[in-house]
Amino acid sequence: IVTGMLTKTTALDEALLSIVTSLQEMFDEAYCVIRLYDPLTDEFSKPIIASPPGITVQDPPPGKRGLSYHALRTGSPYYLEEPSLPSNRKPNLSKRLLNQGIRSSASLPLVSEQEALGILHLNMFNAYRFSQNDKQILELFADRAAVAIKNVQLYER
Repeated sequence: IVTGMLTKTTALDEALLSIVTSLQEMFDEAYCVIRLYDPLTDEFSKPIIASPPGITVQDPPPGKRGLSYHALRTGSPYYLEEPSLPSNRKPNLSKRLLNQGIRSSASLPLVSEQEALGILHLNMFNAYRFSQNDKQILELFADRAAVAIKNVQLYER
């Protein structure tokens, strides 16, 4: 019984996996990551990842000056279309992501009722210029994902 309780998937886990899987299916050549945010510890949760078939990726923990914290603190999405090595002047991809072949990224804050819930990343293996239409779709997707996450959190309480 205890083992079953420890391995039981929660509705929140299922919702997070559904979110990243849905987004990954919209962009075949990408992998998607979602991490929830804990304002008490100022830390992100372990990632939930959806990647193309046959591709295994590792998503490093977010750095305090990286894309995740930048997007979450500003409440604004951050699109990176031509990554370079990290610098002190602007948020950028980590060296580990660059070494995995990531060439473009969208970092989308998940905010519901002015509460920062987490971050959603779309990481692409090819250079990609996000059109205005792409940005609108991604931002709407992130807004709806945040509402879904908040609803599941309220339900599980």
